[in-house]
Amino acid sequence: MLVLSIILLLFGLILIGISRFVAYQRNIDLREKIYIPGVIFVLIGALLLLFYLMN
Repeated sequence: MLVLSIILLLFGLILIGISRFVAYQRNIDLREKIYIPGVIFVLIGALLLLFYLMN
């Protein structure tokens, strides 16, 4: 569970970083398609980490 939460956090942060890089491009729709899953992965990873630390 700990490894899964760390992987999800890192994957989400990578997606958010890519969306920041894409933000300088003209295609704003692509930025939103990358940013939203990144935020979701970060939130799921943070919740899993929180539940892991509570148990």
